[in-house]
Amino acid sequence: MIVDEPYANDSVQSAFRRSLLREPHMLQLTEYVEHLRHIYPEDDVPDFDPAGGGTDARVLVLLEKPSFVAGAGSRLISPHNRDPTAKHLWEHMNNNGLARNLFVHWNIVPTWNGTMKITAAEERRGAAHLNELLKLLPNVRAAVLCGAKAQRAGQKWADHGISIFKTAHPGMQARNGPHSRENWKQIGAVLSQAVLSVNG
Repeated sequence: MIVDEPYANDSVQSAFRRSLLREPHMLQLTEYVEHLRHIYPEDDVPDFDPAGGGTDARVLVLLEKPSFVAGAGSRLISPHNRDPTAKHLWEHMNNNGLARNLFVHWNIVPTWNGTMKITAAEERRGAAHLNELLKLLPNVRAAVLCGAKAQRAGQKWADHGISIFKTAHPGMQARNGPHSRENWKQIGAVLSQAVLSVNG
């Protein structure tokens, strides 16, 4: 059973979710990740989370780079992971009553390579891979771009009929950094606006 609470992805829950990676709404995304693993054999490429909408999702939430927890722990990109960014996303979705199956979560850089630093080359390669990903998400009509790097990568998607919503990255700075109160409120509001845009 999918557990819907913060930090849910312990070893048991992660293993259960990974057993669902070839369900119909996940199969094409799982094959996409397998392709990326052939390209980056030295790095960890987490899978999409079966608890989300998969190829049926209507809103893409784009962040920056997998954390160590996603890359080497749950091996999933998930708001249920055991790290602060995931917890913050879960809180915003839960507090605003947003259905998980509306969303698919991903990163500009799809790989964990031992550091959270993102090079310009990684960002360029990631943007190219995102073009391939969009072809597998025919129902996505809105993208929430979290942070400056995601906004650079995704701003051109408006030309493909996707509504663009920009917000702060939901990491620790959104909670503790400059303008934290404004950024924190903005994230939940923007996620809700994106859902309204596809449900309206």
